[in-house]
Amino acid sequence: MKKILFPTDFSETADRAFIYALNLADKIGASIVTLHVWQPVAMDDMYSSLPYDKIYEMLDLANFENYRDVIPHLRELAEQHGLQHIQLSHVLESGLTDDTILEVAKKESADMIIMGTQGASGLKEFFIGSITAEIMENAHCPVIGVPIKGEFKDSMKDIAFTVNFEEEEAKALRAVMDFAGLFGANVHCLHVDVSHTHEMTHKMDNWKAQFTADKNVQFEVVDGTNVVKAVLDYVDRNDIDMLAMLTHKRNFFQELFTFSYTKKLAYHAHKPLLALQAKNL
Repeated sequence: MKKILFPTDFSETADRAFIYALNLADKIGASIVTLHVWQPVAMDDMYSSLPYDKIYEMLDLANFENYRDVIPHLRELAEQHGLQHIQLSHVLESGLTDDTILEVAKKESADMIIMGTQGASGLKEFFIGSITAEIMENAHCPVIGVPIKGEFKDSMKDIAFTVNFEEEEAKALRAVMDFAGLFGANVHCLHVDVSHTHEMTHKMDNWKAQFTADKNVQFEVVDGTNVVKAVLDYVDRNDIDMLAMLTHKRNFFQELFTFSYTKKLAYHAHKPLLALQAKNL
């Protein structure tokens, strides 16, 4: 991994995620491209006498000036943490936030996306889509969502990877193990059994047979009635440093009638969440 894309909205959550991105870039020898996406405003009377191309030129210039004013702040953050040597470049684009992030990630050939994620609950959780979760499900590369309390640990010891015994998950687990190897961390391969039977334990025993030669991974089945709660409880109980999962691109009807585990975990996890996309394996 040589290039990290870091989308930012200049919030406190984004600043903390930027510090995480800087530290990981330092760990793996990567550069960072920061990205800010702005949405064109509705045209009102004050602009009615100007041609559209002139209006957007003015708006683009205004946003560029604002972005340019923020860049020194990002460099100051890097200096404060002794990471001023990390190569930074900056991109400003207009458009829909999630679509633009995905487009820039491909254009920049980013190897990873790191971004802050903001928690939500209740009706807000259901009705407001998490941009981070959308990026996690649709990006062409791994994505790390960093909550506001998520801190980078150079001494990372434990990563939990959730599985449902799907074929792609074996490949994803290998990728998580490679990532864990950068830190000498152990991987907890975790399945939540909502049926409360011994069948899932047997499935785990059969599934883990293909990893018998690997020393930095352990396998566990836990009972639970709520998958997300069981995963988060496991993370807290075992002092897990990072949560990892495989994501799938969902179609319109799946988006309409189901609320993905990715979104729920992006909202509620207090530790960084690493997402690997099934389509990329």
